[in-house]
Amino acid sequence: MDIFEALHAEHESVDEHLAELVEGGRDDETFETLRIDFIVHALAEEQVFYRRLETRDETAALVREGHREHRQVMRLLDDMSGSDEPEDTWRSHLQTLRDDVRRHIEGEEGRLFPPARRLIQRQEAERLAGWFQRAKGDIAA
Repeated sequence: MDIFEALHAEHESVDEHLAELVEGGRDDETFETLRIDFIVHALAEEQVFYRRLETRDETAALVREGHREHRQVMRLLDDMSGSDEPEDTWRSHLQTLRDDVRRHIEGEEGRLFPPARRLIQRQEAERLAGWFQRAKGDIAA
C-alpha cells in the first residue's frame, strides 16, 4: 500500500462515519469515533504527506489550503462535540461538516494527488505510507 492508497482508504472511512450519522441521527459514540479518526488522520497527514509537499512550487498552495481545511473541520468537530443543541441544529451542523469534509477530500484527491504522484516515486510513496501509519499510532497514543 502506498500513501495515496492509505489516504484514500481513510477518506472513505471518514465519509462512512458521516453517512452513518446522517442516516441514523445523533450518536455520541459514532461521532466521537469520527472526531478522533479525523483529527489523528489530519495531523498524521500533515506530518508526513503535507510536509513532503509543502516546499514544492507545484503543491505548496494546495498544502496550505489543506491545512486551512483541516483546521476548519476540527473547529466544527470541537463545536459539535458534547453539544446539547437541538437535533435540527445539530443535523444542520452535521450537513455543513459533511459538505466541508467532502469538498476537502475531492480537492485533495483531485487537485493535490496528481502533482504529488509526479513528485513522489512508488518506492517513496510506500515508505510514506509506513511513516503515516506510525505517525497515526504516535498521535493516538
